[in-house]
Amino acid sequence: MTPAAVEVETLSFAVAPRINAAGRVGESGAAAALLMTDDRAEADRLAAELEVANRTRRDLTSQAMSEARAAISAISAVPAASGVSSDASPSPLPVAVHATIVRGPWPIGIVGLVASKLVEDHGRPAIVGAELGDTIRASCRSDGRLDLGAALDACGSLFLRHGGHAGAAGFEIASERWAEFVVTFDALAERAIPDDPRLPLAIDLAMPALEVDYALHRDLRRLDPCGQGNPEPLLVIQSLIVTRVRAVTGGHTQITLKRRLDVLDGIAFGRPDLAETVHEGDRVDVVAKLTSRTFGGFESLQLDIRDVASSGMHDAAGRPIRDAAFAGDTIHPEAIPAAQPPEIVAAGTLR
Repeated sequence: MTPAAVEVETLSFAVAPRINAAGRVGESGAAAALLMTDDRAEADRLAAELEVANRTRRDLTSQAMSEARAAISAISAVPAASGVSSDASPSPLPVAVHATIVRGPWPIGIVGLVASKLVEDHGRPAIVGAELGDTIRASCRSDGRLDLGAALDACGSLFLRHGGHAGAAGFEIASERWAEFVVTFDALAERAIPDDPRLPLAIDLAMPALEVDYALHRDLRRLDPCGQGNPEPLLVIQSLIVTRVRAVTGGHTQITLKRRLDVLDGIAFGRPDLAETVHEGDRVDVVAKLTSRTFGGFESLQLDIRDVASSGMHDAAGRPIRDAAFAGDTIHPEAIPAAQPPEIVAAGTLR
């Protein structure tokens, strides 16, 4: 890869996870040494070390995710506020209904990754604990609707130590106090989480499929670097025909979408459900981030799909908002829920 080909996504999804993996599954010294060395041979050796660490991190995370999901499924029918399982391994009980809380014999370095994926699965705060004998060290993730830092402060008397902020936090607790913590935290989550836990999608731009091109991709890249406080733009791309749907390893779904003369390839990470609900021949609108990939020296556009809906199903509801926006009229935030489905917020209009 040439320096000119390096983009924010390259750093976010290729470089950073490998640097981060060393500390998650072992010692972070190799990552620090790689960043400081100016010797190419040493850099190659250290990079190979990080590649091995990253593969280990992926394998451990995948195994922990499978075990955590199985544990959560196993207790889904257990009444809330129940007691502790005597033989479950991993042991997720007592049951929380307003947050996803699970514990198991997992490496400390990967429980935060598991918690993040469980937030995506369930749309509510997730806490994943690593069992360390007499203590449990846990990592917490939220969509921000529950301030985790404040919630843990409210439970502070239960912990050996804790800290964090609204979206991510962690704590260490004696194993014997875990059940008390689950009940206390679940009560806090109940007061903070809305009845519909689905995470809203903040849409920045809606457009016909034929307007998606390389010029648009270049324009959107000018907004980089995206991240906390500057989220990557989400597009609604309208009126596409599904020509292929396939589940792929890792719980993802690949979707090929036809417009007039060509196709757009898309992948929905962490959405295995779409392989069952989207069918060839469907006309759909998709919510996606516009990305690109290079293979064999050729660049092609790709959609990082977040959701799919039958084409035009929200046109009538959204038209008053769009018309007002294009006319330059003031749009009051309270008008948005009435004109849009509850899972969509017109972020671009409000900005």
